[in-house]
Amino acid sequence: MKKIGIFGGSFSPVHNGHIRAALAFYDGVKLDKLYIMPSRTPPHKQLDGDAAPHFRLDMLRLAFDKATVGGRNIAISDFELGRDAVSYTVDTVEHFESSEEGCELFLLCGTDMFTSLETWHRAGRIFELATIVLVRREDEGVLDQALHDQADGYRAAHGARVIFLPTEAYPASSSEIRTAVTAGEPTPHLPPAVEEYIHNRGLYGSEVVLPKLRERVREHMSEDRFAHTLRVEAECVKLAKLFGLSSVDTHRLRVAGLLHDITKERTRDEQMGICEKSGVPLPDRLLPVFPLWHGFTGGVFSADVFADVVDEEICSAVSNHTYGRPGASLIEKCVQIADIIEDGRDDEHYIAMREILYSGVSAGKSPDRALNEALFAKYRWRADFCVNSIPARDYLNSVLKDEVSS
Repeated sequence: MKKIGIFGGSFSPVHNGHIRAALAFYDGVKLDKLYIMPSRTPPHKQLDGDAAPHFRLDMLRLAFDKATVGGRNIAISDFELGRDAVSYTVDTVEHFESSEEGCELFLLCGTDMFTSLETWHRAGRIFELATIVLVRREDEGVLDQALHDQADGYRAAHGARVIFLPTEAYPASSSEIRTAVTAGEPTPHLPPAVEEYIHNRGLYGSEVVLPKLRERVREHMSEDRFAHTLRVEAECVKLAKLFGLSSVDTHRLRVAGLLHDITKERTRDEQMGICEKSGVPLPDRLLPVFPLWHGFTGGVFSADVFADVVDEEICSAVSNHTYGRPGASLIEKCVQIADIIEDGRDDEHYIAMREILYSGVSAGKSPDRALNEALFAKYRWRADFCVNSIPARDYLNSVLKDEVSS
């Protein structure tokens, strides 16, 4: 029978201790395949926005790369992430029992998990379907008798199959790493690629990449344009507080603000060249309006040159910051408004838009409604945005009317 291993957890973030345990599990049991299983909503803990499924999947794939895995058959599974319900281990075990026909299942447990295993949801079914593999750290000698007594109890009560797998102690925990990242302290227990990913995405409150990003942005614009860019970033911070954004979304908003004018001072030929190089043609509707090109080309340029720090939504926020789009996300709308109402603007319409936004919130309107009203005012006042902003204007108008009628 094929030996299939399951190693589950939140992995927020995955660290060298997880890697060491996974490899010891694979080699010690002589598995044919090991599934690393990030949980969606663990029954025993709350996950914040920094632990969004796509972040944890990305980090796991970076951690268990070919160089780390070697010839082992190790796969990152998104089975639990695809479920809307709480991630119960028994559901995962039953899934693999049916999908991996004729296999022998092994479930990896740490000491804390092992001692509480009998209290888990439908624990008897877990014992029935899987052999429990306890990764016991070498420095847990004082617990040896208690752990063996626990295993004997599981065997007597449930007919459990238990394997003790001694491993070298590893002094790290995900919670300690998150605390260190937030405090800007060194994180030696992270694989380098995972550490870089955390900083580039602003996870767990990291701001390491922002000073470096500002310097990279500065290389692409004049001092006046860069000063405006910094004011837009500062406005983005204010808006993030207004909307109560998480630290990771605040980071993403700041990145979009820093990049919004990245191609503003490029010539027509240079901006057309950016589109040609990327294979993404400039939309026909923009061809007659050169002042609007930089939004679209900035998004394309960011996806290429700043791929390490952007995602699809950030690039969309850059692309659409000049004329908007129907159904724009909050981050997209915040970049658009921050560009207009930053402190250096003295146009009467821009000042009025700032007043609409912040006074509206002070008067008790929801931040999102005040933001929509300010953007709608932009579309009414700016004649040069008329044709390209009509879809966004009409969409916002319908949203605002619906809010009033409801």
